Amino acid sequence: MKLNNRGFAISAILYALLILFTLTLISLITGLNSRNRILEKSIETIERKYNWSCKYKDDPTAQNISEIRTTQYRGKYIFSVDGEISYDSSNECSTYLEKSIDIRDPKELIFTNPECNNKENLELIAVCY
Repeated sequence: MKLNNRGFAISAILYALLILFTLTLISLITGLNSRNRILEKSIETIERKYNWSCKYKDDPTAQNISEIRTTQYRGKYIFSVDGEISYDSSNECSTYLEKSIDIRDPKELIFTNPECNNKENLELIAVCY
């Protein structure tokens, strides 16, 4: 019984395809990761460039932030899912708005984190302008 090295040729082709698929997958993940880092860096650059002063709802010098119905300034508006200020940003949703935008219904706003869009029970906790 003579195989004429057919098994060797088939396994060589299969291993080559496996290596090609693995390299393609690694390059795709690397590209997406670098894109994410570039976007995060650009957001940080914008925040540093504008050097916003943020007023949080627990700040005694700020006006009552939870009673704001329309935006008074052009800037970043930070909402919280549970109404509490957390310093790790795990339950915060932020959006950038122009002046005179109605914020009574946060479901109508578009947030920087897509998971926050169409969420109910969001409460305004900070204004950065």
